[in-house]
Amino acid sequence: MGRIADKIILVGGNFQRYAAGAAAVSFPRNSIVDAGHDIRRASDAVARDLRAGDVVLVKGRDTQSLDRIALLLQGRAMRCEIEYCEARLRCACCPMVESGWGHHRVVT
Repeated sequence: MGRIADKIILVGGNFQRYAAGAAAVSFPRNSIVDAGHDIRRASDAVARDLRAGDVVLVKGRDTQSLDRIALLLQGRAMRCEIEYCEARLRCACCPMVESGWGHHRVVT
């Protein structure tokens, strides 16, 4: 990531490991944001610097449902706050995105 990105926003619990990897390729520490498990914090960190023509890569495990970051950046209503999801469907198609049932595991 550190070789091609201008900024890295990390979501999840492995911040120290990824930050160390970025530092190993001389990526500036102040360009790495630890969003914890908070997708709104991640989305806000992206939105602060986002300009027309920018490219944003949102990558993570399916169970993290990081699609919600892209939906937030598009102005979509977001009430799902789930940290781990086993629904196996894209967030854009999930009724939890707008209904906000999201503090429990979804088992399919």
